[in-house]
Order: sequence, then C-alpha cells, then structure tokens
Amino acid sequence: MEDQEFIVDLKKMKKILSNIDSGCDFEYLEDKMGFALKIGNKYDEKRGSFSQETRNQRSIYYYFLATFFMAYISKKYDKKVEYELFSDRDTSCFVHSEDKIYLSKNLFDLSFANIIFTIFHEFRHKMQADDIKSSESLDNILSIDPATILFYKERFARGDIYDNNHNCFIIENDANLFALAECKRFSNLQNEIKEIANGYIDMGELNNYALFIIEGGDITTEEFNDERNLPIVYEQNYLCKKKIFMTNVPQDSLLGLVYDSMGYPKSYEKIIKEKEELLERFRGQVATINIGPVNHYQTNSYTVSNIEFINKIFRAIVNSDPMLTIEECFHLCNMDSDKFYSKMHIDKIRNIFDNCPKLVELYFNELKIIFTREVEKGNAELALEIVKGIPDLEDMVENIIKIHKMESGNSTGSFK
Repeated sequence: MEDQEFIVDLKKMKKILSNIDSGCDFEYLEDKMGFALKIGNKYDEKRGSFSQETRNQRSIYYYFLATFFMAYISKKYDKKVEYELFSDRDTSCFVHSEDKIYLSKNLFDLSFANIIFTIFHEFRHKMQADDIKSSESLDNILSIDPATILFYKERFARGDIYDNNHNCFIIENDANLFALAECKRFSNLQNEIKEIANGYIDMGELNNYALFIIEGGDITTEEFNDERNLPIVYEQNYLCKKKIFMTNVPQDSLLGLVYDSMGYPKSYEKIIKEKEELLERFRGQVATINIGPVNHYQTNSYTVSNIEFINKIFRAIVNSDPMLTIEECFHLCNMDSDKFYSKMHIDKIRNIFDNCPKLVELYFNELKIIFTREVEKGNAELALEIVKGIPDLEDMVENIIKIHKMESGNSTGSFK
C-alpha cells in the first residue's frame, strides 16, 4: 500500500517538475503548494528509518522539495538563480563570484522546515548580490534595498572578520529574518520554525542591525560581540575605505554617492548635496520596499515616495560611517541654537569614542581633516568640548587650534 502511495506521489512529482522545467508561472506553484507540503510531511515521517528503500524515497522527495521551493521563491521575486543540489560543500552557501547557490548534501539529513529555511536564506543572499550589482547605476536606485550600501561594505571587506564574527554580519542576520518571514505562511511548520528561530536568537543572529542603523540608532550601544571592542560595522567601513581608496569610483553609482572618482571619502556636506540632487532627479517617483531589513515583518511589499526611500538610503550611508556620523553631529550642533540639543549631539560623538576606542587609531588622519575643517569654520570650542578627556584627540585638536591661530590670528570661535 505504501509503495503504491509512493508511485502515485512520484507520478505527480514528475509532472510538477516537468512543468517547472518548462517555465511554469508562480500561480501554478501556488496551486501545487498543498501537494508540496504533503510531500514535506512524508519526507519528515521517513527520517527515522534507515532502510535503503526509505532513504531512496527520501532522496527523491528531497530532490522534489528543493527544486519546488527554489522555483517557488525565484518566481515570487522574479529572479533567475543557478543552484546545485547535493553539493559536496560542508554547509549550504551562495557563492557571490559564481552567482550560484550550493545546497550541501548534509541538508538531506535535516527536517523539511530546515530545508525550506535554508533555501530562502541562501536565496536572500542572491537578492543582496543582485542589489549590489544594480547599485552600479543610480538609474536603479529606487529598485534596490535601502540597506544595499551595508551589504556592499560587508561583501567588499569581509575577510577574516567574517569567520570570527559571523553573528554580527548584517547580510546574515538579514537572510535569517527574510527566511523566517517567508516561512510564516506554512502554518503546519510553525513549531519547527520557532525552534530554528530560537537557535539563531541564542547565537545572536536575528538582530536587525540594518533597520537599527537606517532608523538612526546608536550602534555603539549594541552588542556586536567584537573582541577588539570595535563594532563590526565600523571596522568593515574602515576596511572598505582602505580598499576603495585611490581606485576609480564611477560617480553615477551608489558608491559614487559616498566616494569621489579617486576613491576618497566625501564630506558630509558633499553627501547631503548629492542627496538633494538625487531627490530632484527622481522627483515625483515612487519606490517599492520588498521584504528586507525595513520590511521583514510585512506580508507584502509596499510603495513609498522617492523622498522617504532616498532618505533611508542616506541614513544607511551616514549612520554606518563613524566619520560621517561625527560630521553630522557637528552640522546639527551648528544648526541648533538650543544648548540642550547641542549637548545631545556632543554626547553622541563622545559615546562613539567611549565605546570604540580603536576608532581614534584607525581614523586618525580622517579625524584630523574633520576637526581642522571645523576649527576653520569657527567651531574650535565645540571641537574641544567633544574631545575633552580623550588624550590623543585632545592633543590633536589643541595643535590644530594653535596652528590655525598662528596662520590666521583668529580667536578660537564661539561655542554654538
């Protein structure tokens, strides 16, 4: 009876797989979802058996499920994706340089819930990579994820810090949150999905750092779990700057909003000017926010104005770069005549240095340029207030003020 049931299932699976190969649409896969979930249940029911016949059946079920759900998520987001089942790799992964997903052979021994979670997780990495590629032209700016600059920095500067701080990486937390959001629709799997989520929570891999950054949170107060006491986002930013410095950066690209044509970081004032030009360029247009860092808990995508969307992109740019954050605080202090709010901006800068002492060493030259520029604007007292008690910075600012006095004969300026 059981063999007969498997033969019936096999016939249906072959037909569905044939239609997938022929290029079926998303609606077809939605219609067959009930059958796919039934196969998933049977796959799980046979996990406890070690007979060769059962393993062969499970292998067929696995092939069907992996193919079906890869087609499902690809059709849902209208993307073509290359993938390999039963890969010899120890873990499943998306290989950026090959634009390909590898599902490890070890996935075969896991539950149905783990299979679809992994497929959705790796597919999200494909989406991140596509956004990075699309960001090479500003013509596509309204179609990328607002957090793309963060994805770019992590892909560009990952190196050894990725292996040592996997739980801190925005691309990984984002992929986990995406996969969980996609798994919400499968009510019969919610207990297992909850167990998967709890495992990632225990590892610290369900933090939505990207949303926190875009919304202007102080990431120096987050637990980034970096043994060198430097938030990973800031270290990646530094490594990315080092790699981009003195390279050709196309100016009509997302990177071109942050770096000049020679790869030198732009000032906050220049970046704000870039933002205004971008807002004018896309005046009156709308953007779609799909499931991603700013929309993990929505069931559908939604549209926003170009102003709201572009503002999110620039929040990600400024808040992920400690130097731009410091420049913005100077700017806000100069704009705000209320000393209470000025002190809030000063405290934010001091908090960055207090929680990330290594920043002074890494960014010393850039800090010198920023503080020199502020002293020349007449903000010497403000600069001194910010660096008070931070030995290397305090000495640096005092020397900048002395040189400025000698060259111009001006006073230190007034505290604003």
